[in-house]
Amino acid sequence: MALKCRNVSMTMIAGETADASYHWRKGTVMSKAPLETELRVFADRRQEWVRTHLGKFVVIQDETVLDFFDQYEDAFRAGVKRFGADRNFLIKQVWKTEPVYFVA
Repeated sequence: MALKCRNVSMTMIAGETADASYHWRKGTVMSKAPLETELRVFADRRQEWVRTHLGKFVVIQDETVLDFFDQYEDAFRAGVKRFGADRNFLIKQVWKTEPVYFVA
């Protein structure tokens, strides 16, 4: 279902939950954020995966979990082979807590 927004100007704030992440533009149709479904699947299954696949890279497209890999490169190759280069898919490493990186 598409909804039309009128006179709305909002910006998605970093850290919002996947369920709240929509693109809003004045007078345009709302759409889900890229990889929203994949990020929700990751969040929903994260605690289970921390116990069984800690440190591995998981490949997710829509609600399909392809597999877990030791190396990012292997996960990327498998994702492109299975889903193609023209479709979005998520590669995310399974950690108990998300790492924080500072760039100076």
